Amino acid sequence: SSCGLFCVSTNVGGVPEVLPPDMAYLADPSVESLSRGVIHTIKNGLYKIDPINFHDRVAKMYSWDRVARETVEVYNDVLSQPRLTLLERLDRYMTAGPFVGAFGCLVILTLHFWSLVVNWWQPIALIDIVPDLYPAKQKKRPKYPTEVTKSKVVKT
Repeated sequence: SSCGLFCVSTNVGGVPEVLPPDMAYLADPSVESLSRGVIHTIKNGLYKIDPINFHDRVAKMYSWDRVARETVEVYNDVLSQPRLTLLERLDRYMTAGPFVGAFGCLVILTLHFWSLVVNWWQPIALIDIVPDLYPAKQKKRPKYPTEVTKSKVVKT
C-alpha cells in the first residue's frame, strides 16, 4: 500500500492492524482463499485506485516518530504489569505442552538456582558500579574516546 497499490494479504499477524479495510483484502491463510481474494480484487476493480493518494495516506499513518512513540508505549505497558512469581511463570510454561512445558520449566529452574548460587558467591551489593564516562549534562558526546592529532594521541 505504501507503493500506492491495493494489497491482497492473509488475515494473520499484524496485517489487520496495519492497513485499513479499504486498502487491503484480507484472506484466510490458504492458497484457495488468496486466489479468491485476487479474483475478487480484479473483478470488482479494487485495484483501480489513485496510487499517489494511497501512498500519501500510508505516509501520514506511519512515521518513525509514531512508530517510536507506540513502541515506547508498548514497553511502558509491559513494564507496568506486575512481575510474575517463579511459580506463576512455571505454570505458564507448562501450557506449552507436557514435554516442551516440562523441559522449559527444567531450564528455568536450573537458571533460577544457578543465579542463586552466583548471587551467594558474588553478592550484587559487592559489585562495583562503573560511573558514567559522559555525564548526562554533557551536550555532545565525542565520537571517539581519543582524538588523533599529528601522530600523537590526546585523551579527551
